[in-house]
Amino acid sequence: MQVEVVDYDTPEEEEGGREESCMLQLCLTSGLIRIELPPCTDRAAAQVSVHALAELSERCVAQENVMQMQQNTSNDALSLLQAELESERAKYREVTFAARTM
Repeated sequence: MQVEVVDYDTPEEEEGGREESCMLQLCLTSGLIRIELPPCTDRAAAQVSVHALAELSERCVAQENVMQMQQNTSNDALSLLQAELESERAKYREVTFAARTM
């Protein structure tokens, strides 16, 4: 995950609010997420950023876990199907061999 701040002019004084809104842009492998913040102080923008990143991080971890479980399920199903296919091939070879020897 990559985070960058877009259209952000740092004000000279931290005390006052920002006159323009600030946009955070999160670059994920699934696409871009843009979060627009209203005019606010640098501190408020940082706090919102930290909370947004923490939530996104939790969601990413949860999604990774779900995807890993799905991958494991798919791998297990594939292994069963491959074993069944090999069993059917063995039966076919036996039948073919028996037919040739008659």
